[in-house]
Amino acid sequence: MCCVSAALGQNKIPPADMRLQPYRMTGQDNSLKRNLTFAEYKSQHIRRTLGSFFYYKAPSLVNILMVGDIPLVKKDNLGAKDVFRFDMEKNGELVSSTECRAILRKNETFRLLLRQDSTFFGARNKDFLDARIQLASDTTHIWSMAASNLNGSKDEDQRGIIRQGNYEITFVKTTLLLRDKPVSDKSPISLLASINMVYAFTYNSQVVAAVSFKEADRRFWINEDLDDQIKDVIAAAASLLTIRKDIYQ
Repeated sequence: MCCVSAALGQNKIPPADMRLQPYRMTGQDNSLKRNLTFAEYKSQHIRRTLGSFFYYKAPSLVNILMVGDIPLVKKDNLGAKDVFRFDMEKNGELVSSTECRAILRKNETFRLLLRQDSTFFGARNKDFLDARIQLASDTTHIWSMAASNLNGSKDEDQRGIIRQGNYEITFVKTTLLLRDKPVSDKSPISLLASINMVYAFTYNSQVVAAVSFKEADRRFWINEDLDDQIKDVIAAAASLLTIRKDIYQ
């Protein structure tokens, strides 16, 4: 236990928040239609634009002229533009509709004397994501979501923000100590927690939800005391992040 405590201290992982309720997240194993089911939610009607399947350009020949770090011709190539949308249901009723655009801008400059890096996960690439989340309970206001570096190409946080008026929710890829099962008075083992790599959602300066980053044993955690609209927005955002990762696999 001393070793575990020391390890947790070195990684600065906060203690488990027992208010976050864990749920299994399951989905269909189909690259074109990956509906997710978790807690009271289920994604529906995942639709991609036709251009999403064909918006992949070959490397441009004008990018090959470079000696060392001095390019004679330098060009960024919009290597992937992915547009998709989906609906979320809660207990069988529509609660939100989400539209998303993910863009990967590839730097294909050829370095004659250096190792090349024009792959999908290249460190010189830039990836952006923006989305609109509309709640069925409030169609007059749109929640805007923006994120960057979700491919993890840069040596910086994979993070984003969700806003609507004065409301603000942030999320970041991190490691948290979270419960494995819902707390039960009849099962002491339900108090156990484990370390998980997640996108953690923060609202009013508190971590209020999380969704698994890794595919294995995917889960969703949320503070059930949140306002229903905030929970619905987070559920849509968590689904968006998960669907996006699945689409690229």
